[in-house]
Amino acid sequence: MTYSPPTPSVQPLQRLRVTDGLLINAERWRLAYDYHRQRQSLYYQSLHQPGIVCGLGIHPIAPPEKIAQAYQDQRWLRVQPGMAIDDQGNCIVVPEPIDFRLASRVEQPTSVYLVLQYVDPEQLQQAEDNPVLTEVFRIDEKTHPPGPGEVEICRLVLDADAQLQLPVDPFFPQINQVDLRYRLQPRSRPQAVLQVAQVSLSSPSPQLQQSAVNFQAFLRSIEVLYPNLLAVSAPDPIELVDQDPVVDLRDYDVLYLQTPSAQALSDMQMRSLQSFLRQGGYLWVEISVRGTQLAELLTVRTQLQAALAQMDGSQTLGASAATQNLQPLRQEIIQELTAVQTALNTKLDETGRPFRSLAEQMGQPLQALPADHPIGCQPFQFGALPTVNQRPIELFLSEHLLMVVGDLSVVWGGGSKEGFARDQIRTAQEFGINLLHYAWQHQNYRQLLATSTTASTP
Repeated sequence: MTYSPPTPSVQPLQRLRVTDGLLINAERWRLAYDYHRQRQSLYYQSLHQPGIVCGLGIHPIAPPEKIAQAYQDQRWLRVQPGMAIDDQGNCIVVPEPIDFRLASRVEQPTSVYLVLQYVDPEQLQQAEDNPVLTEVFRIDEKTHPPGPGEVEICRLVLDADAQLQLPVDPFFPQINQVDLRYRLQPRSRPQAVLQVAQVSLSSPSPQLQQSAVNFQAFLRSIEVLYPNLLAVSAPDPIELVDQDPVVDLRDYDVLYLQTPSAQALSDMQMRSLQSFLRQGGYLWVEISVRGTQLAELLTVRTQLQAALAQMDGSQTLGASAATQNLQPLRQEIIQELTAVQTALNTKLDETGRPFRSLAEQMGQPLQALPADHPIGCQPFQFGALPTVNQRPIELFLSEHLLMVVGDLSVVWGGGSKEGFARDQIRTAQEFGINLLHYAWQHQNYRQLLATSTTASTP
């Protein structure tokens, strides 16, 4: 799961009131000092993310010579000097190399995390005659992802033998090899944070696996293309299968569902999604058109529109006899285009009918995307909807649901073998970011306008 920075606590700061004749004791001095520490922490948490500032390299080493025989094994790592900042705004300085032994014993491959944590020296026993407190740290080994106050140095997947090694390829570390791919670096804090998950209406299949790969590739692109938005995702798709009880989806803001056009919702699946939408969630549905009549109609419409545009361009150049002779052909193309558009509208109305019904049950039917809608311009400007395989996608939305008709996700760059050009991939990614950004704006406005149950009187 992607890291989500914590939100600073909404508490007023307190500082020392200074007057002439004020006597300073330890308690008052600490109050004045803590005020500045809290302001620094509040500033950092509000505008930045935690991570490793510099150094903190790590590599396996031979066991130290002066160590008990029981610990003479290939489980030792050396952490090099460096600096990090945690999610509370504390600066952690490792001034010299530290040798650390992994103690975890596992029977099957298990992820182990090596983390760095700030330690407040005032919580430690100190010599009372020493006027200086040196801020210290702790290195811990965990079998679950880093939590609050912890900065990841590295992770490893250990097996029963656990002979630690350097990775042959650091981009693809193997079992028992040091993995640095998930280390964080300090940077600006995203102001838009969404908890997202992909859901499936059927049991796992190759199509679902490829869809999950595409979706994760899209989420990774957000970090580079629009860092102000952070999508914290579930690692695997959530199955909404018939035999399961209603799944609890309250931890998520947006659900993404990629499904064939003929897919219908069961009563249990409908109840799960209805419950999610009533709790304020947003559903993003993508309906594939591959191999369907809808795909053929979209392709034919595009071809007719291109032929008509080319013919109109020819007429603009001059009214010649040849141009006049094209008028019957032009009228024929227009008639055929009208017939195709009528058939297309009928098919679009049929496509995704369960989701149209779901939107209607929530009190607002799906509508075509208006020309001036924020999805078309925030944060990326679009003059028209993206085109996939020479077919423009169709987009419908309501207050709770957004439905894309077309294979936008295929172009997201998740290992597709179709060989899309870079500008096509970037266009599809940017439009996907617009969709998520709109979902965040929608939820943010609803939360800000929500009726509060309690209020304080100034």
